[in-house]
Formats: sequence, C-alpha cells, structure tokens
Amino acid sequence: MKVSNASIAIDELEVNPLLPVPGGAVDIYEEEDFKVTWNGNQGDFFDASTLANAPKNAALANEGTVAFGSSELGLGIHLIRHVNDGLYGNSKSWISSLGLGGVPGEQDEFVGLSFGKVVPVSSIAWGRDNGNTATDACGGTCKDRSIGIYTIQYTLTENPDEITEETDDAETGWQTIAYVEYLPTAPQEFIPYLRHEFKVGSGDEEAPVEATGIRIIVSSGMIAIDELEVNPTDEQQDGQIEPEKPADLAIETGEGFEIIWDGNEGDFYSDAALAEVPNNDGLAENGAVAFGSSELDFGVHYIDNINDGFYGNSKSWIAKFTDPADVKPFVGLNFGKIVPVSSIAWGRDNGNNTDDCCGGQLRDRSFDVYHLDYTTVEEPDADTPEADDPIDGWVAIGSVKFKTASDTFSPWLRHRFDVSLNNQPISATGIRIRVNSNQTAIDEIEVNTETGQDSESQLTITLENDGLVISWTGDAILESNDSLGLGSKWGDVTDQSNPYTVPSEATGTGAMYYRTKSE
Repeated sequence: MKVSNASIAIDELEVNPLLPVPGGAVDIYEEEDFKVTWNGNQGDFFDASTLANAPKNAALANEGTVAFGSSELGLGIHLIRHVNDGLYGNSKSWISSLGLGGVPGEQDEFVGLSFGKVVPVSSIAWGRDNGNTATDACGGTCKDRSIGIYTIQYTLTENPDEITEETDDAETGWQTIAYVEYLPTAPQEFIPYLRHEFKVGSGDEEAPVEATGIRIIVSSGMIAIDELEVNPTDEQQDGQIEPEKPADLAIETGEGFEIIWDGNEGDFYSDAALAEVPNNDGLAENGAVAFGSSELDFGVHYIDNINDGFYGNSKSWIAKFTDPADVKPFVGLNFGKIVPVSSIAWGRDNGNNTDDCCGGQLRDRSFDVYHLDYTTVEEPDADTPEADDPIDGWVAIGSVKFKTASDTFSPWLRHRFDVSLNNQPISATGIRIRVNSNQTAIDEIEVNTETGQDSESQLTITLENDGLVISWTGDAILESNDSLGLGSKWGDVTDQSNPYTVPSEATGTGAMYYRTKSE
C-alpha cells in the first residue's frame, strides 16, 4: 500500500480472505451443463432491527417481479408475497399450507418469482430468518424450518406462475438447475437459518442463466423462506420506487360467456358459531344435491358442506390429497331442474371464528384457478362427462384465477361472480367448480343468491334438442300471445311447468310471444 503523504497513519492493515466452506454442511447436486457454488457466506445483510431490509436485487416486488407459490400457511404472516417484499425475518416469511403438520399431497411445495422479462441470473440467495429480532412474533431469531433439500429451477416461458408445468425444458416449463441440501449433520459453524448466497452459471464459461422466472421446491412443507433474492447488490433498495400492483385475479371465458366481478368481498360474513348463508338456488334445503370427485373427510371437509347453508372452515370441502390423492378435484351442484344461473359465489372461510376447529378464520387454501362448468343433462353428478354441448355433459363457462392478496382482495373470503351466455342467464341443471390443487378449500357454493331486495322475474329462452325451452325466476305465471298489436290479449300458458317446453306445433304457426306476470 502506498500513501501520498508521509504524515498519514495506519493503525491496522486487514486482509479478508474468503471464509472457508464448512465441510459437511451443504451438498450440491448439479444438473448437466450447470454450475452452482457456495463460498461459505452466511448471514450477509443480517439486521436485528424491526425493518430488516434485504439489499437491492432483481427479485424485489418494487422492481416489478411477482411472487407465486404452491400454497401458503397464512395466519397473517407466512405469505407468498413476503419472499420478495424486501424484508427479512420470520414474520415476513413464507411457509406452505403444510407448515403446521398437514399431510402432503401429490403436488410439491414451492415458491417462485416471475420477472416479467428475461433476467441473466448469476446468483440466488435465500434464508429462513435473517433479521428482525426486535419485534418478531417468535420473540427473536427462529432457528427451525431450514434443514432439507432446495431444488433450484428456472424457465423461459412467458409470465411463469404456480401452474407452469415442470417439463425439463426451460423453453416450455420448469427445468432443474441443481439440488442444494442443508445437511442435518452439518458442523456447528454452519448456521442453516441465516441467508446463504449461491453462484449460478451455465456452460463451460459459467455464464449467467437467462430466465423469465425461478422457483425453489422445498423437500418439506415445514420449511420457511423469508426472502428470495436474485443477483443481490451491495446497494440499498430505492424506497421511492412503488411496485407495480399486479392484478388480484384473472378471468378467462369461453366464446359468448361472461364472468364479471364487481369488487364484492366477504358479503354475509359472520363471526357467529353458525355463520348462515343467505337463500339461494344452490342450497340443499332448496333441492340442490352436492357431488364431487372426492373428499378429505377428517371429520369436517365433506362434499355435502358446500350447500349446507353454513360458512366456515369446519363446514368446508377439501378434496382428498392423502395417498392415493385426487389429481382432478372438483365439486358441484345438481339443481334437479333447469335454473337460469346469473351468479355463482364461493369462498374458503367466510365466517364462524367462534368455535371453528382450527381456532379462527383460515386464510390458506384459496390461491388457485377455479374453472366454472355447466350442463343441462338430467341429474348431473360426478360421473357426468365433459362435452361440447351442455345437453351431453359439462361445458366450460370460463375460469377465475386468484393471483394475489391485497388491501382490496382477500382470496379466502366469499366472492360473487355474475355469469351470462349471450347476455342472458345460463340455463343449467347443474354447475361445478374444478380446481387445480387438491388442497384448495371451499366452504359454500351459492347460485343466484337473494339480496333481500325486490327483483323482477327474469325470463330465459333456450334452444334444446331442436325445441324451445322457457324458464323464469321468481313466483310468476307464464303468459303467451300471438300478437303485440293493440287489443291483443295475453293468456296463461296451460302448462305452468318451469321450465316450459314450447309444443312443436306452436313453433311452426308464426310468431309467439311470452312474458311472466307476478302472482
């Protein structure tokens, strides 16, 4: 070291070599053409303060990156969105829905990041609890939930998320880079719950791995991750950058169908022990029969719960995710007649915080894609096939994907969606909801929920089996007329069956007009 002035004083000259890698701490198994290394770093950027900030990196939400995951424990703290919120600590961590000892299903538990663009990934870092010992709910640093295998995967697909498939080809889905195992026999100098950064490369040059997203699969649903970082720098986050708010949900529909959400949330919520559902066409007491692909049982999560008239976890349905697990879960309602469906509502836990078996409202098991189907077959059930025509089986209306929780969207609460076909209610003998995950919970499915306000009868005309079928809502009488001219007279239809099938001879005699009249 040279100094420019002989009067300069130096009290100590320090050299900081790389920390030795603790032997027997971590095993890394790389896939062909990839290189993952760890130089022994641990606990970098640790901060005991209440706001323990992670460094600036490509994974941060305020950089536009969106977090996703297989499930989340909830409980107000262990959420998917915490893995890139820029804050360390247990109360800012993610744990899967199996974090309290649930039985694993067919699906791996994972958490990941979608960058919204191609990012050259040169390093990945994560930890279990790298800060905030001051006010954390655990009363300090949590030293559990870190031993296990972390599978690092990447993809180049556009906007990857929790339903992107593993294909072993990054162009079409998730491809594995390496497996990193924190060994239970690690020496004391290895601290598994702190943050560790791993260098990532590909090819002979060990170039950064280009990716639109990365994800970490954990070997146990009990593992916790407080922050997932990509290419961290020594810079602090720019607190002035506001993250671009992703959509809370995404709706897709088939041709002619509409699914509309007006922002309603948690209507009819009740803390009471018997959180009652309002009157609707889906209730068992109104003649609807529930069916499903399977049920978890456990004394609470039955198929019949979805239309028993009560909200709450203990009155919910969950498919069978224990071995052998249900890989195509669904639940639905058979109305026993044609019903003009104008709205469908469901939730995960919309009430009963008083004596629920889990001790209060549950906020897990709600992030999923909900596929809505309808049919007009007689007595639809779990064996009714999918078809191109509703008279033959289930036809897709569309899907609703619950993506993120926010100040205006709580996915575990009840949400009502208005549905239509060609701007009219959908005439159906049954509806069903298919979900991607066999761990998703639904406490009640409601159809055409009464709001308590007076409403006019709605009349729907559909073409079925080369004939006209008329159905209507409310207590009303169906009338017909062959003219709308001055002096024309309306008369009651002889057969007041609802739905009413127009006689074939009437369809070939010119125009006929129909209306409903309140009784």
